[in-house]
Amino acid sequence: MNWRRKWKQITAVIAAGAMVAGNMTILPAKAEEKTRYPYTIFASAQKEGAITINADNFCLNGDMVTNGTISASGNLQINGTKKESAEESMMYLFHAIDDAYFTGTDYVACEGDYVLEETNINISTPVAASGEMNLEGNINLNTAIKALETITLTGEVKNTNNSVIYSKYGDIIIDSTNVNLSGLIYAPFGHVKIQAQNLGLNNIIVIAETVTIISSSVNVNYSSQMAEFVGTESELLDIPDDERKYLEGRELPDVTTEENSSEETTEDNSTEENTTEDSSTETTTEDWDAKQKRYEELMSDFDNWNSYLDTDEDGLPDELEELIGSDKILSDTDGDGLDDYYEFLQLGTSLTEPDTDENGISDAEEDFDGDGLNNAQEYMYGTLPWESDTDQDGLSDGDEVLVYGTDPLKPDTDGDGLIDGDEPAMGFDPTKPDTDENGIPDGKERIEQSVTYEVENKECAVTEIQVDMVTSGSLTASTTIESIMDTDYGCSNVAGLVGEPFEITTTCTFETATLSYKVDQTKLGETEFNDLLFLWYDEDNKQMVELETEHDAETGIVSTETTHFSKYMLVDQKKWEEVWNLQFDYLTTVLPEREIDACYTYLLFDCTVPWELAGTPGNSSGLKGKKLTEYHSQYIDAGRQIIGEVTDTMRENDKVAFAFYHEIHNDMSNTDTFEVFGRLLYDDGDYLTEAENIKEIANRNELEKMLIKEWQYDREIKLNEDLEMLGVILQNYEDYEKTDTRYPDRRIVLVCGSDFSYGSSELLIYLKKRNIKVDTIALGEYAKEAPLIRVAKMTGGTFYKMQDLNDLSDMIMKLGIGKRPVTNSNTEVTDLTDTDEDGIPDVVERGGMRNQYGMIVYTDPKKKDTDGDKLTDGEEIDPTKRNKQFSNIMTLDVPKNADFYYMESSPRNPDTDGDGYTDYEEVKIYHSNPSICNVDVYELQHDYIAVNFIDEDGNSQISYGGNQGWFGEEYKQNNIEKYSTIDSYGCGLISISDILLYLASVNSKYSTDMTDLIRTDNGAIEYNSYIDYISRMEKSFFHVRDIDLIDGKKWTGIDGLSIAYGVYKYNWFYNVDLHSYWGGGTDKMLKNIEEMLKNDIPVTLSANAIKEQYEAEAKDKGLYIKMYTNDTEIPREKNYEMTDATFDNHYVTVTGVIRNSIEDRTWLQVSSWGRKFYIDYNEYLYYMQTYASMGGSATNILLCFVCSKPSSDISNSSYSFSPGRSPVISIGMSISG
Repeated sequence: MNWRRKWKQITAVIAAGAMVAGNMTILPAKAEEKTRYPYTIFASAQKEGAITINADNFCLNGDMVTNGTISASGNLQINGTKKESAEESMMYLFHAIDDAYFTGTDYVACEGDYVLEETNINISTPVAASGEMNLEGNINLNTAIKALETITLTGEVKNTNNSVIYSKYGDIIIDSTNVNLSGLIYAPFGHVKIQAQNLGLNNIIVIAETVTIISSSVNVNYSSQMAEFVGTESELLDIPDDERKYLEGRELPDVTTEENSSEETTEDNSTEENTTEDSSTETTTEDWDAKQKRYEELMSDFDNWNSYLDTDEDGLPDELEELIGSDKILSDTDGDGLDDYYEFLQLGTSLTEPDTDENGISDAEEDFDGDGLNNAQEYMYGTLPWESDTDQDGLSDGDEVLVYGTDPLKPDTDGDGLIDGDEPAMGFDPTKPDTDENGIPDGKERIEQSVTYEVENKECAVTEIQVDMVTSGSLTASTTIESIMDTDYGCSNVAGLVGEPFEITTTCTFETATLSYKVDQTKLGETEFNDLLFLWYDEDNKQMVELETEHDAETGIVSTETTHFSKYMLVDQKKWEEVWNLQFDYLTTVLPEREIDACYTYLLFDCTVPWELAGTPGNSSGLKGKKLTEYHSQYIDAGRQIIGEVTDTMRENDKVAFAFYHEIHNDMSNTDTFEVFGRLLYDDGDYLTEAENIKEIANRNELEKMLIKEWQYDREIKLNEDLEMLGVILQNYEDYEKTDTRYPDRRIVLVCGSDFSYGSSELLIYLKKRNIKVDTIALGEYAKEAPLIRVAKMTGGTFYKMQDLNDLSDMIMKLGIGKRPVTNSNTEVTDLTDTDEDGIPDVVERGGMRNQYGMIVYTDPKKKDTDGDKLTDGEEIDPTKRNKQFSNIMTLDVPKNADFYYMESSPRNPDTDGDGYTDYEEVKIYHSNPSICNVDVYELQHDYIAVNFIDEDGNSQISYGGNQGWFGEEYKQNNIEKYSTIDSYGCGLISISDILLYLASVNSKYSTDMTDLIRTDNGAIEYNSYIDYISRMEKSFFHVRDIDLIDGKKWTGIDGLSIAYGVYKYNWFYNVDLHSYWGGGTDKMLKNIEEMLKNDIPVTLSANAIKEQYEAEAKDKGLYIKMYTNDTEIPREKNYEMTDATFDNHYVTVTGVIRNSIEDRTWLQVSSWGRKFYIDYNEYLYYMQTYASMGGSATNILLCFVCSKPSSDISNSSYSFSPGRSPVISIGMSISG
């Protein structure tokens, strides 16, 4: 495939952000290009060693010229001109430098010497000294410094952002360990000496009388930008009288007189005449306007570019290339290996300069996203150069190509159902669908996996959650763990809660899983670590279920086993027991607690041969007539003892039945085996015939004979009546109906020595409904615990593990088979007076109702609707008592009988879940759950930028973010450049500057000289300091673009690429670890915004200009994006009031997202023009996709991330977010005002 064409497909959506919106342009300025100074290093002295290089390796990409000679030791490589005895004149730049840096009041002037010795020296304002200048420390120079005499810099030296070091009459001495210089070093009458162990001279011009460079290894690169500043025309040498003392004894160079100057001008008249003659071809204002308009039309017609003439087939129409200055004949104008289309729309780099940022690394060799692939490789492989993980599979593009050999454009290279990023951690090869070649695709292999979730709330006692299970697929990709604190009213207020409640969901299939919470024991307060108890909420039965909890105080981990996922929480067991032991005075006992008449127990021995013993002697066929294996001998010995212990505990009316099941390799016939779980417990017709046959055998006492004969059991089984295997189980509820409260306790004890696999979910649910508990015993080393744990927990039984027969007596005691259960006492409310007729007796309302969460709820017996939400108390809390079913946990000290009232919503709070909708509205109108918050809010963690300003009426106000409108005419007199440009088109500048200011305000790590300009008063930013900050940000990093015309200027705004590059420069300049890349698309935009807000990062969002065909009707028909206010800040539709403010072609800063699933609305909370507004997200999308220029591609997003690599949490194309990663800034990509 032609990669240019492929990139036209890949970047079609992304490209929209570079398109024109309204008055936007990236046309080059009309002004003539300034001629560049040609030399990288120049020394004017006519003597030997005028330029001296002492370095093992010295490489210069540029020209080295001197009027004397060049002396070099070591390897000297010059990729340019090397010229000695050149007879070149010195360039005098006195006025040019002064005009650029040292005019007005915007610099520091120091009389005499300027000496500064500090650990860190940051110079961002120009400094001029009338004597010497001496700086010692870690020097970060971001502007110009000037001295009449010698300048000495020692320590760590950084000279960045094309700054200037200028000694008018003296030397410049730089002596340091580490030096990184860029810009201009200028000593026209002196010596420049640079000595450093580690020396970098990127983008540099050095002009002096003599030059000495000493280092081990040096790379020097020519600065075209500074060369344009220097130019090729020298100033007249004009030495003030009071400064001539510095040049005493020197032979001054020839000075061009005014007469000579006039003659030169006269000589050049012919040239000027020629120029004038040619000026008829210059672009007029009208022509320029026409070109600007045509440029905008071409950009708006992006989807049809393939119909335009494209001579070089680079994807850019010839007409557009003529406008932007690239070569329509060459697909790669600057010859850097990247075609013009790719650089123009994807990279945002220069089409005419191979090294746009002049850092010595060509655009093709740059690695913008830090993924290990340079831009040329990204272009070759079709990956995104601003996105480290193009296919969002968890592997960086570089790792996919260079390490794993996977396809960086396919999340699942081998098609096995697992994304590439998950496979290495799971032990699979992402290029092989069946890594171990066992015939099972990797995506279906069942392996032990775990997923860990770090709790976001650092104040929570639970710090980490881990889920472990054996399953197929990717557990990480399929599992969600999230806190439901304050979103689920009941679980957030459960009695004795420790930490937060969490909801765990997974699409993986599993039998049992281990759930582990890591607990910070210092945050437990009065709760003892060993008192922590797991609960989960049973939605079907509307009550909490206690889980057996393991404690490891050394590691701080509590864990439990589970067969399903739901809402889980930790509670203080003592507090949980206390609330359920609470007795209510209004209850009267109508039936006392009593011991039941009988215990019916069924012992099921599953002695299937373990798979580990398959094929060993004695384990290949039925047991009958065979010599017993060691496994069976041990199993039978244990079985004998269990039977003996159980029968010894029997009393009158007790019944104990035994059943045995064994199987060899699952090939035994039905006559050799019977499955009690599947064949005896069902009461439908399918099993009755066989069950009756078994019953007949049991009644003839054949089972006892079988025990003696087949199992060598020689002890007489003494039962109080005939042995009955089916007994009560087949009668089901008949016992309830006949004996009322005298029904016997029915239980099953399953003893298994291998892998029990016959407990279907349907069967276990059948047992639980009939109150038949199954206790399970894992016997010996081959017993598989997981299925036995599942059976016990699903039926309310208990799991036991017995490795040693010596543990038998203790286990039998815990089983309590010989202990007759006690019937629950029965209490009732006898005073049924209900004054308010809400269905709840007055005594209950006054005395309190215990709900399913263990909360005690009190209501007003004289008010039918205590909280006034239009739902009666009886509608919010069910007046019918329910019985609490406690888990069979040995350590749980709870009563045999405890009641609770099911509460759907709080009768004491009209808006139980706090989502802005009353319980009545949720239940009766919207049919939503009144106890579950259906409104999700994502907001910044700190207050947004607030500026103290004076409004039009002269009143002091506090803003919400910055306001481009503050840059009015009054600032024209205050030397604020581009005041009207910022006023009209500065929204993008304000937004990104506010974001960087916000980051600095919440984390000093991001503070810089720029953000330190800000002064505050009572928490609000002082107005003038904010104006100064924005002006400097515009000047240094985020230029509001303009175009020079013949009779004025045309203000155009700032495009997304410029913002991206500005962030890049800002990071490079201040090293605050901020990075950016350009991605886009609306498919994941809202998710990205939410995740960035969760990471406390504001988001810049843009809207493109309206399409030309809609401009006439846009205002009348309200086609622009509407803005709303909400003074109540309660997120319901009726509270959002539409304002007169609408917009297109504009940037706003998103500070919050409100997802309202009740009314199916999503609102963006934004800062614009210094105020807080709200935007309906669906209206925004509709505008972008319907009316906006390039709307078919919607909007684009620039991502700036605060880490060494882009966060995999933030998606560009397709992605599943995992919380807890690094923060990111998102910037909408259009050029807006």
